[in-house]
Amino acid sequence: KVGAEAAKKIAAMLKKNNTVTTIDLIVIDVIQCSRITNVAGNEIGDEGAKAIAAMLEENNTITNINLVCKL
Repeated sequence: KVGAEAAKKIAAMLKKNNTVTTIDLIVIDVIQCSRITNVAGNEIGDEGAKAIAAMLEENNTITNINLVCKL
C-alpha cells in the first residue's frame, strides 16, 4: 500500500517528469470508492493528495488521471 509519505515522494518525482502522461488509480472495492484519499486500496491521505495536486500545478506532461471506481 502507498501511504502519504510515498505519495509525496511520487509527486516530487512527477514534478520534473517529461515522460509519464497517464496515471491510473482504480478502485474495485465499494467501501474504498467512498474515500477518494484511499485510492486503489492505498492510504495516500489528505497530505498525499495535496502533494499530488501541487505536482499537477507544475507538471505539463500528465494529461490523464483516471480515478475509476469499478463496482
